[in-house]
Amino acid sequence: MEPSPGLRPLTVRERVRTWGMGAVPSSFIYIGLKAVTYLLEDSDRPLWAYLVSGNPTVNLPLPIGEGGGIDIQLIFYLSRSFYVVAYFTWGRAFGHLLAGAYVVDRNTMQPMGLGRKLLRGLFTVATAPIFPFMDLLSLLLIYSDREQRRSVYDWIAGTLVVMGDLPPAPEKAARRSWLGEWSRALRRRPATEARG
Repeated sequence: MEPSPGLRPLTVRERVRTWGMGAVPSSFIYIGLKAVTYLLEDSDRPLWAYLVSGNPTVNLPLPIGEGGGIDIQLIFYLSRSFYVVAYFTWGRAFGHLLAGAYVVDRNTMQPMGLGRKLLRGLFTVATAPIFPFMDLLSLLLIYSDREQRRSVYDWIAGTLVVMGDLPPAPEKAARRSWLGEWSRALRRRPATEARG
């Protein structure tokens, strides 16, 4: 697919930079959730050691059955859910927003539709526990795809990350109901024809 005039795929350096900037909000969410669990667990370890630990379960004194443990993967899922919010709020991830890049439908070169936003966002959340592997795979794909620089998330959702000015969205045809068309046709009939 030929890119639209004025649009170009991001370079490898730009993609890496947008990843770095895009990871900031979800990292803060992750650290915030881990800090809350640290305070609730009343751990003997220092806070920094607790934040970088990969404990599979955080034991909280909650009245939810025996043990009251929260799976650490739940915290991963919650922190990565920011991407879904970003796609539906801005139509792109936070890093793309800061860099001035857009995530577009690969076939139409228009902003992502609802289905692509949902697919891309949910795939990002679903792969949260293995996100370092997914990001490494994405980096390898970006290096190998010299023309469009598409990541795993782009391949799954059928999207492309571009820089430049987006073309205006095509005008949507006004949808008219058959009843409205019929009533307009009746009103247009000459008065003599209507009586006859």
